[in-house]
Amino acid sequence: MDILSSLSPQNMLLLVVAIIVLVMIFFKVARKLFRFAAFILLGLVVYTLWSGKDLRETVNDGFEATLLRRPISKMVANCEGDKGGSAKCECIYLPLYQQLRNTHSDNEIRSLESDRDAKRVAIVEAYRSKKSIVQDCLKRRRNEKGGEILKKAVGFLNDLEAR
Repeated sequence: MDILSSLSPQNMLLLVVAIIVLVMIFFKVARKLFRFAAFILLGLVVYTLWSGKDLRETVNDGFEATLLRRPISKMVANCEGDKGGSAKCECIYLPLYQQLRNTHSDNEIRSLESDRDAKRVAIVEAYRSKKSIVQDCLKRRRNEKGGEILKKAVGFLNDLEAR
């Protein structure tokens, strides 16, 4: 407070004006940031309601979504083109997809799409039959980019198998 008492009236007036200007700038910036955050949140809520997923599924839409919530025919859609050589595609999606296509007819696959529990069971069965292939492929490609994601994917499949 000694600094404020030693200021001349002109400097005191300048300090008050500077504080007022800074507060006004802060509130204008904060208002725009709040509007932006509110717009993003509103978009997230609308997407969540429209997609029928809960908020956790919307924000963390990854491996589980590809296997359990997306259609089986779309499981390998992300593996087309340049992404086809990725470890996730080669080691997980393609072997599971091929096993599902080999063991189920088109009509059975369509019925699996409507029954989430039956789809989970079919994926677990496909994983059990291709488990050694999946694990060998992952061991071979372990040091590639995305190794943590692959570990989580295999952990997810093992959890599904344990249920």
